[in-house]
Amino acid sequence: MFRIVFLFLMINILSFGKIEDGLNLLNLKDKRRIEKLITKIENSKDIIIYIKTVNGEESIQLENPQKTVMIIVQKINDEKVASELKFTEDLRMEDREHDLNLILVNNKDYMFDAKYEDYFENVLMEIDKLVDYSEKEEKVTDK
Repeated sequence: MFRIVFLFLMINILSFGKIEDGLNLLNLKDKRRIEKLITKIENSKDIIIYIKTVNGEESIQLENPQKTVMIIVQKINDEKVASELKFTEDLRMEDREHDLNLILVNNKDYMFDAKYEDYFENVLMEIDKLVDYSEKEEKVTDK
């Protein structure tokens, strides 16, 4: 019995290492779809992306925070859910604060309508565009 439980836990950890859904907002199919999108973006942009949903406010620590993006959804109380984007300093996103806020504002309706798969998918696609835009701008300014 212990082996079966251990195997089940390992499969879940390995399958969804980038998604920690403590609020159970996503079903298995949604997690797989979002994980594929995360992998696609990570491979094309050379970044690491994590999605974490938590009940209440939790501090989040990463072991090796380099070129990392975090999408965090926190359930503050029964009626209030908050979302935030965090980027490690090496991605140099501090000048993009307005764009980052727009990502959250543009997708808030998905959050309010409890369409979490759509929310994460759209936020990821906008992050993909923003990181790409940032890289192009760096190359132009370096010349």
